[in-house]
Amino acid sequence: MSSPVQHCVRLLSGAKDDNARLSALLMVVEIFKECKPGDEERQEIYGHIDWGFLHRLLQPAPRSQCASHLSADVDPSRWDVQCVGLSILSAITADLDPDWFRRGVVLRTIPAVLELLSSAMRPSEASATAENVVADCLDCLSTMACTEEGMAALIRGGVLRVLVAALVGQSSSRGCEKALELLLCLLRSASVPAESAEVTDLLEHWSSQLARECVGEQFVVCDQMVKLLQTFPASVVPTPLETRVEEHPVPSWSRCVGRTVLAMLRCKLDEWHRERALHLAGELVRVFGFQWVSESALLELLVRLVCVEVRVLLDLAPRQLVEKSGILTVGYVVLERFMHDVTEEPLASSLKPEQVVHLLTALNETFSAIMAFAADEFPQRASLLAEGDGDVEWDALLLATFRCLSVWLAEESSALREHVAQLIPVLVLFCCQPAREGVDGLDLFRWLLPALCHWTDDEGTRAALLQGGPLRGLGCYLGHQLARLQATAAEREDAQHVLVPVCEALESLLLAESAVAPGAGEWGAVLSAMTGAAILLGQAGPVLSLHLALVAVLLLRRCGDACVHPLLQSALGVLSRPVATSEADCDGRQRWLLALQVVTELCEERASTREAVVQCRFPEQLSALSCSADAEVRSACSAALLVCVGGAVLRGEARHSAASKK
Repeated sequence: MSSPVQHCVRLLSGAKDDNARLSALLMVVEIFKECKPGDEERQEIYGHIDWGFLHRLLQPAPRSQCASHLSADVDPSRWDVQCVGLSILSAITADLDPDWFRRGVVLRTIPAVLELLSSAMRPSEASATAENVVADCLDCLSTMACTEEGMAALIRGGVLRVLVAALVGQSSSRGCEKALELLLCLLRSASVPAESAEVTDLLEHWSSQLARECVGEQFVVCDQMVKLLQTFPASVVPTPLETRVEEHPVPSWSRCVGRTVLAMLRCKLDEWHRERALHLAGELVRVFGFQWVSESALLELLVRLVCVEVRVLLDLAPRQLVEKSGILTVGYVVLERFMHDVTEEPLASSLKPEQVVHLLTALNETFSAIMAFAADEFPQRASLLAEGDGDVEWDALLLATFRCLSVWLAEESSALREHVAQLIPVLVLFCCQPAREGVDGLDLFRWLLPALCHWTDDEGTRAALLQGGPLRGLGCYLGHQLARLQATAAEREDAQHVLVPVCEALESLLLAESAVAPGAGEWGAVLSAMTGAAILLGQAGPVLSLHLALVAVLLLRRCGDACVHPLLQSALGVLSRPVATSEADCDGRQRWLLALQVVTELCEERASTREAVVQCRFPEQLSALSCSADAEVRSACSAALLVCVGGAVLRGEARHSAASKK
């Protein structure tokens, strides 16, 4: 231990009165600034501090604001003592071990620190002392907020009320940024609901301030509101396969802000001011949808401005585009939300037919530009990730572009078909690239699944899917999800949810493909995934099992005898189960009938398949199903039995005849 630290520890431990204790604490501050003691030395010092004395130093004087604004019954020296105590607390807690917060000795200073902050932030003349007090208070509170115990103690102590009151009532900018940072920290931690009364009061204050401020100050308020709104949850969360809607009531302040922002956007603004106004509008859309937009003309203006902004940004060089990634991402959010809401009430009925035409034209132009950007940039991502040279921010921008494009592809099935068909291999390759820790935690392929139903229905996009690359990617994804059927219950449930649309896409492709010549060809990856997980076909849920069974027999028809065992055996096991005949299970019944028809046709065409069916004792199981009350099921079972059993009898008679001749 260094000699200054040893001397300090001796002073702390030997202090007998308040003057000696204060002198020792002031020496602690100097040592922390000058000597930079190590962790062990700091712990030694902390252990000898008289925390009770420090608490007494911070006790607030009544109604004190600052040394130059004290009431007549307050001793100015008392304020000075508090300021000294606060400076000491700020210095010694800057790098304090979290364990000391858990002990509570530091957290007991919170009420006094909040009182000092409230006093110093009241409207008054600018004062260097007050500014120092505000800075020290916010430094202490920010340090305490770094631990769960500190966060909880701050909330119990009423820090939210103090921070909001300071932000609303402050007459200058002193401490405003730090106070806002601490408030945002509390909101991001989910310790405080974003819809709390205090936050609402702050937003109402800012909305009125935005409407009456001069042009320059308006955009400062825009930035503050954007930061606060970013802590709010989104009202509509587009996710793969479904869109989760979380209704948020639209507060009156949002309509006031919306009117002001759209009025700003109607003016001729330079790039810097336009982006800030668009950013605030985008955050309002993310949180509240378009309900805050009072007129359809204003809605059309916003969406068309966003379309233009996105197209302009995508023409920038990569480095410039990364710098503008924030506004580009906001533009994507507006487009995603509009695509979700345009077919829903009340937005659908609020737009005039000519407005819908104008907006769809703007969207098609914008997504044509997005697809061109994706075609140029997505293929390079694999090499960048492999070499380790990929920029994290650039990669995040590509992922945001992929998500926005996937949402549009899920909604739109007719526009830009040729462009979409050319882009399909690029999108599938993008999904199959290695994940990047901390950036790409998404299961990217599932974002494309809603679009597959459109692609398999159209001849051009279906042909693009049947190329080697997309089919290999689909086969790899199928194998990944089938493997998850053996994981935890939550993963198994999610995998079953995802595998249904994957199987539906494969069924459509296999049924529509004209080439039925033997040989796996491009279907090798799909066949390999299905064969490797054959044992799981019967272990999935009833709906998924039928899907997998149908894919299995269609693959058998497409790829020849390569997958007769064990894939066919597992598929027959699923088909031997009782058939649901209720109206609610109509899709499953039709899928079962189709799979049995394919099996019947294969038995007619291929002796090897017929022998495998008999060896699996499928005819015996089918006999039990032939007694079904459903006439169509009975007919299908009878036809299959005739082919399977009849073929077996004929082969037996032929072998008996050949033996007799010998």
